[in-house]
Amino acid sequence: MRFFRQSDVPSGPARAEYSNQSWRGFFVITALMAGISGFCLLPKGSNANAGLEAGLSGSIAIFFAILTIQRWRDCSHPMNWLVRDSEEGLYFNLRPAVNRKLAEDYPTVVHFPASSVSGIGKVTEHRRFPDRNTDEKNNIVYLEFRIKGADLEPLADVLHLERRKMPDHGGWLPHRTAEYPIQVVDGHTIRVAWHRLSPDETKALQHFQALYPKLPARKIEYPSFAAADAAGREAILADLWETGHVETAERLMRMHRGVNARQARELLDEFADH
Repeated sequence: MRFFRQSDVPSGPARAEYSNQSWRGFFVITALMAGISGFCLLPKGSNANAGLEAGLSGSIAIFFAILTIQRWRDCSHPMNWLVRDSEEGLYFNLRPAVNRKLAEDYPTVVHFPASSVSGIGKVTEHRRFPDRNTDEKNNIVYLEFRIKGADLEPLADVLHLERRKMPDHGGWLPHRTAEYPIQVVDGHTIRVAWHRLSPDETKALQHFQALYPKLPARKIEYPSFAAADAAGREAILADLWETGHVETAERLMRMHRGVNARQARELLDEFADH
């Protein structure tokens, strides 16, 4: 295992590279709202509210167009990749471009030789969280990379530091969220959330499992947050925080304790440290 700063990552050819392409979702919403706005402007008899409806949907379209441009700029950055496979092995980028405005106080790319990868497989998490008046089921797809002969504690420490940074993207339309899709589990496995990455997990598995040993697909069922007692909820919150589900953990903590976002982060830090 070797760490690199973003500027020092070897620039050799990659066999495959996987990156966040979430700007496409914003683009779909923008196109949809623009289409609704145009439809509202079509002559349809005596619809007195046509202008208002068109203006409202048009304003929403403009808002999402700005978000789309911001996210597209992030996703087009050369360091937006999250996982890179090369002849030398696997690179994991702990600071993808959507988080790039966070200060790089330490190396944020880690490399593992191909010989240290003992298996790659798919994991699906099933979690249940309260959403309005229902208990909503969330299915999250990961690829897990089993590593042999390496102490992953230094990597876990860097991820711990990353999740405690407070994003500040600036600009006249700031967004405070950051993404933390990489986690270390059971001391010898790296797990990467794949739901926003391209190519998708099916194509990625086809590539990886042609080159590395295959792990069997697994499903993990987690207890319902709503059905858990106070101690159980705090354990779920700590696990969410430590495994990169930052936005979900914050939302549930604010609901659970009635606190603001900053207080929620401070409490989550305390839970995770115990």
